[in-house]
Amino acid sequence: MGLLLLLATSGIAHAQGARVHRCIGENGEPTFSDRKCASLKATPAPAQSANAPAQPGSADAASAAITQTCAVSPQDLRERVAATFAATNAVGFSGLFLWDGFGQGSAIAPLRELAVLIHEPLLAIDLESSPRFRARDRYRYGEAGNDDDALQELVIRTLGEDERNVPFESIRHYELTESRGCWWLLMPW
Repeated sequence: MGLLLLLATSGIAHAQGARVHRCIGENGEPTFSDRKCASLKATPAPAQSANAPAQPGSADAASAAITQTCAVSPQDLRERVAATFAATNAVGFSGLFLWDGFGQGSAIAPLRELAVLIHEPLLAIDLESSPRFRARDRYRYGEAGNDDDALQELVIRTLGEDERNVPFESIRHYELTESRGCWWLLMPW
């Protein structure tokens, strides 16, 4: 019994000695690993004081923007979408969506659509807002809320082709939502 207790406490002490390295990958994505950043071909993330927020315009604010894991505004979300199109990064693009309500099987078709979309030539990415029709959407948004708030959408215009290789302007609308300080795209229902 004493031997088991000794082995358990030595395992805990060894686990506490393990260090997690916070790194910035080649594309600016945050990475956490037990290996050093150099072995991952990444740079160490700058340390930030937990009790001092970064001041806008400072070097700390710039590094915080790089290591931010979610979009903090609709404009930031728009810029991230543009960056995923520039890098043709379908996985990064799908990471900008809030997937609540989707199961593994129900997410397959939307993920395939996003993979096709990211490879189409991009024409424009715009933020648009329009009045929200609460009476029509009360089941989705509930009765509470301000009727003056607007529905915010990200509109992506690409150059698509039909089955006869005839080019056309493809327009996709994605609603934006804010959840716990992060902005996300919603998949159309």
